Amino acid sequence: MKERQQAEPIAGNPEAWLNLIHVEDAVQAVLAASVNDLSHQKYLIVDDEPITRRTYYTRLAELLEAPPPVFIADKPDPKGDRGLNKRCQNQWMHEELIPSLKYPTIREGLWQAIGK
Repeated sequence: MKERQQAEPIAGNPEAWLNLIHVEDAVQAVLAASVNDLSHQKYLIVDDEPITRRTYYTRLAELLEAPPPVFIADKPDPKGDRGLNKRCQNQWMHEELIPSLKYPTIREGLWQAIGK
């Protein structure tokens, strides 16, 4: 049986939205912008599916075989930027930079990103 580590509560709103992208997809977007001389443009470079912090940390815990996350929603987030609850869309990124992502959601990319 695996030894379990003590779970540290996560500060901030567990229902706040995260906008993520796998590093390989982010690099492809930057390269596409440079090749097409779009360096003066601004793009939202995010994957195809915003998720809540709860969903993200729960999935991460499952992949690491760790205890489920515990949140303290009323405790201020030390970074101060995780409760903004914004969902970004990447339509312009798909239209002008990269038509599809190698890792369109965390379901495809999180496992690879943590090196499992």
